[in-house]
Amino acid sequence: MAANFTEDNRRYFDDLAAKYDIAPWIQELSAKITLYIQQQRDFLHLDPLVAEDVSLLDYACGTGLVSRALGPYVDRIQALDLSANMVTRYKELSALSSIPSVKAATARTGNLLIDELEGPDLQGFSIAAICAALHHVADPASLITKLAGRLRAGGVLAVIDFVDEGETHFPTPAERTIHKHGFNKDEIKSMMEEAGLVDFGWKEMPYRVEMKFREKHSIWRTVFLARGVLPNAA
Repeated sequence: MAANFTEDNRRYFDDLAAKYDIAPWIQELSAKITLYIQQQRDFLHLDPLVAEDVSLLDYACGTGLVSRALGPYVDRIQALDLSANMVTRYKELSALSSIPSVKAATARTGNLLIDELEGPDLQGFSIAAICAALHHVADPASLITKLAGRLRAGGVLAVIDFVDEGETHFPTPAERTIHKHGFNKDEIKSMMEEAGLVDFGWKEMPYRVEMKFREKHSIWRTVFLARGVLPNAA
């Protein structure tokens, strides 16, 4: 069941990759989330005046929203995505970036839940982030634990997704790729604590965002940003 669900996601986003950033509503949504993430860089413990060699794991990277948002505050970026076509599009857009860390970013296909992804370039990150993708994951708690395992001591895991507001179905072609239509604060807190993370934080964007999957039919969602920190060794 999980394998079929994962394959449905892979096929859906492979088909979507080339046109993902074209729709005006997606461009507007991405711009709002990008700005919000940048405004919360202190919340994410990103201080470019203090930190050195700051590394980012952009998981389920898509076309690179998180990389472009946090690129000015990090030195190195490793991006991973289930979809090979999304990785290709990520690389195309990164090559056009004026942000040094984004232009030099490394991107590859990968699924932390099933793939053996080893090597020093995939360990010890200052920050790992997953944006608007956890609701597509069949086992979100296990993924949170896997992402936490890629952090250095003191590193931050950032989850950006939608607040659970009671929805059970949306009229969208992506419906079969969605495991859960959102999360509440207690759910994410519990997952992060089970993964061994501390200093939990939760913020919600002060305005709702529009998603327009069909003509004349809009869905309004609340976006959250959650933080967990891998403790320093005793």
